[in-house]
Amino acid sequence: MQRCFRDLFRFEISKEVLLTPLARRLATAWPALSKHGQHLQLYFVVRHPLDFTSSLLEHLGLDTNVSFEDQHFFWAPGHFPRHFTPGKQRYLDHSALGLRFSGYLDASIQRWALVVDEYLQCPQDFALVRYEDFLADPVFATHQLAKALGLAPDAGAEDRVREAAQVQYQTKRRSSSQPVEEIFEPRMLARLIEAVRTRFELFGYHAPQNLQAVPADWPAIDLPPLVGGACDKKTPELVKVIVHVVHFT
Repeated sequence: MQRCFRDLFRFEISKEVLLTPLARRLATAWPALSKHGQHLQLYFVVRHPLDFTSSLLEHLGLDTNVSFEDQHFFWAPGHFPRHFTPGKQRYLDHSALGLRFSGYLDASIQRWALVVDEYLQCPQDFALVRYEDFLADPVFATHQLAKALGLAPDAGAEDRVREAAQVQYQTKRRSSSQPVEEIFEPRMLARLIEAVRTRFELFGYHAPQNLQAVPADWPAIDLPPLVGGACDKKTPELVKVIVHVVHFT
């Protein structure tokens, strides 16, 4: 593990979840701010929105199998969040962006959409890694990422990746082996998918089949329109920064 740590952090890398909305703007300003005047290259790790949501809410001790009316905080098991640090409170608070809060499930999906929109506005500014692809084959995913970032791992890097990938860094989620149809209330599942289907299909993700109808009196999740094409020229591959979607496993 120490060898793997040294292998990673011999490069100039920064990892900060809340940096994601500022990443491309920071990259534009970085040459003028840094002591060496070099550029940033960004890479982006994305996770399926349903897995992201269930992981985050399980970490907070919140019930995911709830209807639209029941996804609110109150003093009861499954509705009063644990580990609700100021950072996590800000993570689920989108009022500064003018988005309506309609419950904690909706807020989690809103955060996923807001974060991935930073990538979708200008995909060529990032190297993309899907979280699920890394789980399936960490060596190949790491090799592809290193290649995209212009890094040259040495001959022992693959063994160190395999060794590191075997370590369970966090407590395994109880719902990790459950189908999403059991994790979410069926009508809420359809509502969540309806909100972000266009976005997650752009990453090659697929929706479950045979979804139930969303009740007509349930409002849609408040999201900004998906806007693309806001790209600047791609920055050189010199200094590296990690930007990713937060996950709690």
